[in-house]
Amino acid sequence: MLQQWLRTAFLLETMDWINVMTYDFTGAWTTYAGHHSPLHASSKQPGGNSRSTELTMKYLLEERGMPANRLALRIPLYGRGFAVSEPYAPTKDAPRVRIPQGNYSNLHKLQHEDGWIRTWDDESKNPWLKAPDHSMVIGYDDAESVAIKTEWAMKKGLRGVFFWQIAADRLPDGTNPLQEASRKKWDEGVRVGKD
Repeated sequence: MLQQWLRTAFLLETMDWINVMTYDFTGAWTTYAGHHSPLHASSKQPGGNSRSTELTMKYLLEERGMPANRLALRIPLYGRGFAVSEPYAPTKDAPRVRIPQGNYSNLHKLQHEDGWIRTWDDESKNPWLKAPDHSMVIGYDDAESVAIKTEWAMKKGLRGVFFWQIAADRLPDGTNPLQEASRKKWDEGVRVGKD
């Protein structure tokens, strides 16, 4: 989130738009296996410290008074994993092991070639990958969650969406399924808006 010393008036005077990082809410630094870029906060997040894309943007729009058309929503094209068997499990005693994570292209391979199982968190509107032996979970975004986030951004009147890191969803066949899902949803919304 923007720090308090960055006054809204100053930001609006000096910037055409602001790209808002709405990810890395959880990771190796947290005490539980939370999704690192949830659209909505989960009631399963321990400690009452809810973090989400929605809450971040609400803070900027309502508390800081930023105009929606000056904010762009950043969507990650990578995941963060935890050595636990279930999402939201405590990580205090989790083993320190190498967790296969990173770019969506790597996660796509885990799911489609290595037998990892995709589950859906309908509360946060994000998928999880679970290791076949139940030793790890990875929170990430896929085409479904990216389309939902894009549609949400449009309904909020945001300037747009963008991605980190732009080549991270590039598959061997040359497609970029996450960016393509976002573009398709954006184009649909634009067409509906013109009707």
